[in-house]
Amino acid sequence: MFLDLRWPKSISSTGGILMRNRDSNVNVHDTQTALFDYGDIQVVWNQRNWGLNPEPDYPWAVTYYGDKGTLKLSVWSYDYIPKDGGTPVRVKALEEREKYPEDVQHKETELFAAPANRRNLLNFVQARKSGERPVADIEEGYISTACCIMANLSMELGRSLRWDAEAGKVVGDDEANRRLARPYRSPWKHPTPSDV
Repeated sequence: MFLDLRWPKSISSTGGILMRNRDSNVNVHDTQTALFDYGDIQVVWNQRNWGLNPEPDYPWAVTYYGDKGTLKLSVWSYDYIPKDGGTPVRVKALEEREKYPEDVQHKETELFAAPANRRNLLNFVQARKSGERPVADIEEGYISTACCIMANLSMELGRSLRWDAEAGKVVGDDEANRRLARPYRSPWKHPTPSDV
């Protein structure tokens, strides 16, 4: 979304339950590396739920390595490190606990996300009034979600996948396409654009 890349040409992923005791009742992978190939740009996602984090300030984060520097983003702050020795920049996340004490009182609130949620909701209402697209656009949400699903599917199937966004299908892979939706109990059917 940040780079306006839209759909990758292909997605490849490896990993699985590699470190956790296989007798555990947890069935979610603990290790994954996914490659999203956009042609000129390769996006790599690494996840591991074990070991020490080499970047303790960024336990859940994204890092952009660009031609002008490196940008590290987490839910609590960001750091920009210029490539050619400029002055690094560190900005902490907006903190609104005192302004909105209900965030703290409501235990389910993710405090790091509350300020962004408020602004996204306000932006959505403003976008509805103006007819513009909101910042948190549903199409970008669809693309991001579909890419994650494809990475998990690639890891499970053990092969790269190519996505046809127009058709909403994996190219040339019937097994992958069958696994995109679970079977529904009758009389329910999986919704498709043609029957919604």
